[in-house]
Amino acid sequence: MRVKEGFLKRQVGDRAVVVPVGEAAKAFHGMINLMEMYEIEYEQAKKSLDTFLAKLREAGVLEE
Repeated sequence: MRVKEGFLKRQVGDRAVVVPVGEAAKAFHGMINLMEMYEIEYEQAKKSLDTFLAKLREAGVLEE
């Protein structure tokens, strides 16, 4: 999986974010903070990741 054309991954301070550029910025307003490391059980982490990825797919940010 990778960030779709029209979106750029950038480092802002100590955080990685994805921001829209060009035509994508007209449809997607804002930026996405990428996930950080947390102490969490595997099943809860998987559930959270699946939800996060679904939101990125719905927003048209990911290309598979």
